[in-house]
Amino acid sequence: MAAVAVHSPTKHIEAVAHHVPSSEHIHDDDGQGLICWMLSDTERAHILMISPCEEATFSTRTGFVFSRERDVCTGCGKHSGIDDLIDTALKMKVHSAEFIVDSVLTGKPSPLAHSIDCSSCGKKHEGNFFWPPVW
Repeated sequence: MAAVAVHSPTKHIEAVAHHVPSSEHIHDDDGQGLICWMLSDTERAHILMISPCEEATFSTRTGFVFSRERDVCTGCGKHSGIDDLIDTALKMKVHSAEFIVDSVLTGKPSPLAHSIDCSSCGKKHEGNFFWPPVW
């Protein structure tokens, strides 16, 4: 696959065209179906570019549990990811960068659903996303 330029409102990254990040179906104690979005190298690199996170601190994270499958952006075809959530929160100044990084690194769940924008083209992803507690 060829690399294509992806323009974030906050940074410029290289992404693999039509790359489909892997995910795993898991279940919580109540039997609710959840999805673990496995973190791709491209997504990890983008997160490091848009956040104050350091690579060594972030390198042990392998994925994030969400209530739904990744969405595919209708504007550019990028699959939704935690990079979109971080990019949207930073742009909207919903939380401080430190709070966002802490939440991502510690995996703090949020019962509140969030709308997110594609960090590549800025188009809003369909529906809301949240990461439920699984422990």
